[in-house]
Parts: sequence; C-alpha cells; structure tokens
Amino acid sequence: MTQSLSEASLHDAALTGDVIGVRAALIAGADIDFRNGVADTALDLAIRKGHETVVLALIGAGANVSGGDSRASLLTSAIAAGHENIARMLVAAGACDKPSESSDDFARDRNHDGR
Repeated sequence: MTQSLSEASLHDAALTGDVIGVRAALIAGADIDFRNGVADTALDLAIRKGHETVVLALIGAGANVSGGDSRASLLTSAIAAGHENIARMLVAAGACDKPSESSDDFARDRNHDGR
C-alpha cells in the first residue's frame, strides 16, 4: 500500500507531537494504522518520542494498541523508552506485551501463568 499525503501528514504530526495535525490528518482520511516504509505506525512514532497527548489522541481515535512489529510490542517500546505514563495508557486501552497478540490471548496467558 502506498502512503498517501494524509498518512504522511499523520506520521509527521505524530513524530513532532502535533496533536492538532494528527486530528486534521485523521479527518482528512488518513489510515490510523498505516505502516510507513520502516513498518512504523503513527502510534509507534508518538510512543518513541514520548508525545503523551498524541498517544492519547490516537488511542481515542481507535489506533491498534496491540500492534507492534517483530522488534517489540508497543507496550514494550514504551517501557523500554521510560515512558511510564504512555505504558499506563496502553495498558488501560488493552495493549499486550507481545507483538500482534490479542488482548484476550494475553489475559488468558497471564491467568494460566498464575500472574
């Protein structure tokens, strides 16, 4: 899938912490979970940079919080970067600590492990 101008705008806004730009790109029709050439979504970029308001806006708009890639889950990325508030936001939104794992699978695994 080719990145449109709205997805490029969304990623740029997420990277720079521009919550108004994020909302404008979404209104313009940007795919909230679009992955750029290095497999990052807007949520990946906002998490990496620690932009809490952008993360909150993307979660509120329906971004996939259980995403991630082969490198790490979104939750793992937030924790590794020291963004505790963002990690809490992700957990509250149902994020898992394994890439592409569903919330139900994560809950079942945690209950099975006795944690």
